[in-house]
Amino acid sequence: MKPLRAWPVLALILFAGCSTDVLETVKGPMPLGAPEPSQTEQTFAADPATTYAAAKAALKQVGLRYTHGGPAQGVLEGISDVTAAELPGSAHQYTLKARFEGSLDGKSTVMTLQMTEVLEDDSLHHQGEGTENVLRDPALYQAFFSYVQQQLSRPTP
Repeated sequence: MKPLRAWPVLALILFAGCSTDVLETVKGPMPLGAPEPSQTEQTFAADPATTYAAAKAALKQVGLRYTHGGPAQGVLEGISDVTAAELPGSAHQYTLKARFEGSLDGKSTVMTLQMTEVLEDDSLHHQGEGTENVLRDPALYQAFFSYVQQQLSRPTP
């Protein structure tokens, strides 16, 4: 029965064609070289609902708009406008996905981020056929965490 276990992987390789990214596809959503979890997580000294509100406000500071989620779900998603990329006829867009997990005492929250860039090489003829790549620069994650901390530090009216 062991040869049957290999069929799904063999089929994936067969149908993937000559792509050099087959191993990344098999490995899952975090491609090789993605940021370490320590670079994409931050603990904030605030309850999950307050941290969520601060993160939602911080979306605007990085040019993203809210698309999905809520404090009860512990999820926040944002997306940028589609803009022209470097090559003529290509386009790109950025996404952010945040998850919030409160501590047992409810006084702190761990926020986990994933930022991606969606690229379309030929957006005029192949709309919706973009590729999504995880952004690997830890400075991007730290910048967003800083904006969230700024929002949390603001006095409440």
